[in-house]
Amino acid sequence: MDCVFINNKKNNKEYKKEIFDKYAYKTFIENSLEDFFACKLICSDYVINKESNLKIDALGIDDNYQLVIFEYKISRFDRLIDKGLMIIDYINEHLSEFKMIMNDFLKEEAKNIIYKPRLVVVGESFHKYDGFSISKLPYNIELVSLNVYNKDYVLIDKKYVSRNLDLIELKYSFTKEIKALFDSLVDYLISLGDEVTLFAMGNVIFVRKIKTFMYIVFEEKMSVFLNNKMININSFNDLEKIEKTIENEYDKR
Repeated sequence: MDCVFINNKKNNKEYKKEIFDKYAYKTFIENSLEDFFACKLICSDYVINKESNLKIDALGIDDNYQLVIFEYKISRFDRLIDKGLMIIDYINEHLSEFKMIMNDFLKEEAKNIIYKPRLVVVGESFHKYDGFSISKLPYNIELVSLNVYNKDYVLIDKKYVSRNLDLIELKYSFTKEIKALFDSLVDYLISLGDEVTLFAMGNVIFVRKIKTFMYIVFEEKMSVFLNNKMININSFNDLEKIEKTIENEYDKR
């Protein structure tokens, strides 16, 4: 199915929403996982704990080789956030075992994986209380509304994301001046839209919408990798100069 992303707010055309059961919905998404989420599918319906029958709806890796757990919400009452957190905890507690599993699936690519999973719950709709339930959790969680109209049109709307940027994994000691620049940059990035998420690892912070559109890099000072260029940030004036380029890259994703 050829898919075109639409925005109902800018288009007055009538669209008929397609109705899926969970299996059809899941199959549709996984067939286009790279287009929708910039993720490569590793496995689907994988039982990671046979004793409790704990099963991952789908597991992928994104454009930064970070593990992504996908769960699919059809019923209004699915408790998929809780289930996803159980899976994250299981992976963290059985990391050596899970790395062996990933080696079987991915071979050489497995050595690049970031074993700090994102949880993406995909459904037709979410409630504000769903967003509230993830807002204070110390996990990288995204609630994404995905609907299909007229068989050929897909509307993706990332309704809610957890906003907690965990800097524990960032191997960098901030000076007062750089921390002020960094905080200002983060405030600007978040102001672009609810879809923006940030993830820290090593000396890099990945900034993503659906796909990663920018990297914040910390070496002696702070730089950003943006539009295939590395740009040093030494002042608030430097930040102002790149705002338009950041917005352009954000819009592309």
